[in-house]
Amino acid sequence: MGKFFFSFLLLSLPLLAFSQQSTEQIKAKRQQQLQKVEATSRILKATEKDQSYNLSRLRAINRQIDQYHKLVESTQQFVVSLEEDIHFTSSVIMALEGDITQLKEEYAAMVYMSSKTNNDLQKLSFLFSSQTINQLIARINYMDQYQSARKEQIAAIDQLKDQLESKKGQLALQQTEQKLLLESEEKELEKLKQLRRRQQVAVNQLKSKTSTLKAQLKEEEVSRKMMSDFVEKQTKKPLSVAEDNVKVKEPAPAVAKELSFENLKSQMSWPVEEGFISSKFGKQPHPVLENVLIDNLGIDIRTNTSQSVKAVFYGKVTAVTKVPNLRYVVMVQHGDYITVYAKLKRADVKVGQEVTPQTQLGVVANNSDGIPELQFQIWKKQLKLNPEEWLKQ
Repeated sequence: MGKFFFSFLLLSLPLLAFSQQSTEQIKAKRQQQLQKVEATSRILKATEKDQSYNLSRLRAINRQIDQYHKLVESTQQFVVSLEEDIHFTSSVIMALEGDITQLKEEYAAMVYMSSKTNNDLQKLSFLFSSQTINQLIARINYMDQYQSARKEQIAAIDQLKDQLESKKGQLALQQTEQKLLLESEEKELEKLKQLRRRQQVAVNQLKSKTSTLKAQLKEEEVSRKMMSDFVEKQTKKPLSVAEDNVKVKEPAPAVAKELSFENLKSQMSWPVEEGFISSKFGKQPHPVLENVLIDNLGIDIRTNTSQSVKAVFYGKVTAVTKVPNLRYVVMVQHGDYITVYAKLKRADVKVGQEVTPQTQLGVVANNSDGIPELQFQIWKKQLKLNPEEWLKQ
């Protein structure tokens, strides 16, 4: 029995540790996705006073659908992982119960054998019938070992009982968590259905405004072209003497290497305190107009009204300008990299000014739909980069 029990533990513990680690990772991923959903809902509740459908609202609905879809996926993964944990815990309980039964049977046999010789006369007779001193010593040792074995057997049974109760408690918690998860999944799927119905209503309503949408698209394309040309021109322009003399405050030498801009990928702080990506980077299909692609220079971050916009890293302001439909635009240089902050109500910095990750560059303006939205871009010289890959998730 002992070999079976301990070999089972040696085999099961690594599997259990891996299972728990995997489940905890999935649980953390789901919690992260849930936080994104809640943050988006807070922003929409605070900024959507007008319930009429427009492009901004449709993009927000599309983003919510994407977030809820990922949330449902992570919940389903969590349920499957938890089901595996429950199955494994149940197997451990069955094994422990089997071991306890075997231990009790062995102990019962020991007690029965002991009862046959359980009087002092028989013990003395057993000892004094020894033929030699060595045989006498061996029989005394045997009797001591027999008593120790009984005590160990009782201790082993008690230990297994404690482990069994612990596993049963763990199983009950896992089953309760599974039940709550299944209830959450049902609610999430219903919310996803509601969002898709709202999405269809929004698309149908906006299709009646095709001419307005096309005119708006043309204006945005002109603005994007102006912005792209301006950034490329700035990246090619040598710094003026005045700008070149401005020394950028760098991180402390001990951490400068770790805090280089290149090392910020997937670790970069957001330029606003709270927000969600309403329009992704690069070529994206227009949410309403068929066969129309929008080439986004960066990402659009929907946020709260009059939200402060802060620099994402140490650098120097190389441009402050205004672009039609994009309002104020601030460019910050970080060596070979440039970050661009557009759709600002106002700019709070000047060209040549050094900035840190805490420097306020300006305040978010409302877009044409009356929604607070920031355009955020990252360039490496003349190459556009996807800011979503750099921001901390």
